[in-house]
Amino acid sequence: MIVVKKIKECDTCNGFCCKCFIMPIKIHPKFIDDYKKWLSYHNVKVIFHKGRNLVVIPIKCKYLLDNGKCKVFNSSKRPIMCNIAGCPKEDKELVSKLEK
Repeated sequence: MIVVKKIKECDTCNGFCCKCFIMPIKIHPKFIDDYKKWLSYHNVKVIFHKGRNLVVIPIKCKYLLDNGKCKVFNSSKRPIMCNIAGCPKEDKELVSKLEK
């Protein structure tokens, strides 16, 4: 069962989570440096966080407005993923790794 965390307002970080997306990736430890190099050539970085490698892909959501608000925030167009992903700004350690 998926629990959807409904967010009433999203105005604390100017669209931080809408400017990139983060996905876990399995990389054999022997090849981690080569993966990081290859991905960096594509403006993608790999960070290690809470026991796993995460790929950070810098791509802005097409519904993120210039003021950092979501154009589809209170509409049926907004994906469930936006609710269940949570706000990365709540994880200070993750944010510091992302901002490096």
